[in-house]
Order: sequence, then C-alpha cells, then structure tokens
Amino acid sequence: MSFLPEHFQRTIKNIHHKKGENWLRNFPELVDYSERKWGMKMLAPFELSYNYVAPIQCGDGSRAVIKFTVSEKEYRTETEALRCFNNSGAVKLLDTDAERGIMLLECIQPGTMLAEVKEEEMTALAAAEVMKKLWKPASAKNSLPDMSSKVESMKRIYVNNKQGLGSVSKRTLKEALTIFQQLANSQKQLYLLHGDLHHYNILRGEREPWLAIDPKGMIGERESDVIPFLLNKLPDQHKKAVIKKRISIFVKELQLNEEKILLWGFAQAVLAYCWSIEDGNLHPSFLEAACVFRDLLR
Repeated sequence: MSFLPEHFQRTIKNIHHKKGENWLRNFPELVDYSERKWGMKMLAPFELSYNYVAPIQCGDGSRAVIKFTVSEKEYRTETEALRCFNNSGAVKLLDTDAERGIMLLECIQPGTMLAEVKEEEMTALAAAEVMKKLWKPASAKNSLPDMSSKVESMKRIYVNNKQGLGSVSKRTLKEALTIFQQLANSQKQLYLLHGDLHHYNILRGEREPWLAIDPKGMIGERESDVIPFLLNKLPDQHKKAVIKKRISIFVKELQLNEEKILLWGFAQAVLAYCWSIEDGNLHPSFLEAACVFRDLLR
C-alpha cells in the first residue's frame, strides 16, 4: 500500500471508514487480479481524489484507463450513466467487473483538461456543447438517483448540526434545505444528467472536441447540472462577475431558466461546502459562491 499517496489513503478512510481501510489493505491483490484478467500492465496513476484511476498498457500495445471504485452505489450509477450516454459527449466504457467495482475506459487523447483553457467564454461554450450531447429526457428504465438524494443529505446535515456547520449558520442550512425541497418537488421536465460536470471532468478528445468523464449519474432538471461548473475554477477576486458571465452563456446556449440556476446554485453550493467539511477537504470557495447566488437572487 506504500505506493498509494497518503492524501488519497486519508480521503478513502475519511469517506468509507472501515470499508475503506479494508479496500486499501486489499488493493495490491486488486491490481494483480486486474492485470491477469485483462492481460495488461498498470502505469503510474493520474492525480487521485476519490477513486483510483490509472492508464494501462494493453497486451496489443494500445492504451486504456482503469478505474477502481470503493462505493458500489457510485460504481452502479457511473456505469449506468456511461451506457446511457452511449459514447456521445462522454468517455467510452470498454469493460466492467461489477463484483470488484472496476471499469475499463477509453484513453482520451490528448486528454487536456478544460481547466487548462484560460479564456472564460471559451470554456463555458465548450461545456455547453458537451451538456447538449449528454442531456437526454429521462425514461422509466433509468434507475439513477434523483434530487431527493441531495434533499435527504441536506436534511441530515441540518438535523445533525444544531449550531450550524463550519461557517454555515443553522439559518443558512435551513434556507438551503427549504430551497432544495421546493425545487425537487416542483421539477417538471426530467433529464439524464452528468451530476458533476466541471472543468476537470471535461477532456479534449480526438473523436469529439471535448468529452466528459466521471459522471455521477442523476435524474433532474437541466438547470441543476450546470452548478458544478459554476462552482469550480473561480478566481480569488471578482467571483460574482465570473459566475454571472457563465450563467448568461448557459441561459443563452441551453435555453435555461436563470432564476432556477440561482436557486439550485445556492442550495448546492451550501451542500458542497458542508460535504467538504465532512470529507476533511474544506473548500471555502463553495460558501463564497453561495453568497454570490444569494446576492444575484436578490
């Protein structure tokens, strides 16, 4: 386990507790199993966060990517979302091992992150084009989670933190929960969504200009799916102007409702900040963004 970065091990333990410890302990066996099953060689991993993701050298000399997930739920929703996207706007799912939570994925080339593009308007327009390809009307066949899962998460945080959480007051937690409940109950047109589409989950490709990776897989209103992009890669100064510009592009390019974006933005920004506290990886910028959404609503 020594080749697993310390920060990655801490994250896995913080989120998955005992299960995470067992997964880390058995990781060398997981690697050995995968290399034998697919006749490939694992290479040095990409920068790690919540899952172990690494390029692999296949027996025929080609490259692919392997992804190991700890959470059965996240494995199920990601693989279902990728199958529903059917290679349009998203990375190809090549093979799976459901019992062990393993995915083999297309190696996207050149693979440059959208986060490396500095021009704000260009990045928002690129993200909008990806969203157009990914979003499909939800069907009865989809078993992906809906927004009630986030409502329940926000409710749990509100109930369990009588004095507020971190820099978030009890009143703000209540406000976010109320907005979540109102939005979730008033949704009309439901779509298959990515669930975590931001600058670091969009890569430059060859078969398409930009391709999405790491979908959470959600069912909900389209307005809710632009929020991760609005919350990420914000400058230290002038956050409000940048968020306003991004929203104006999405409203125009995707025919979205601006007020709904702001409401979803406030609620999800508060939830994201609370999650970052629970994960032990604090992101104050999420709370700053929540204040921006609230100001724009006023």
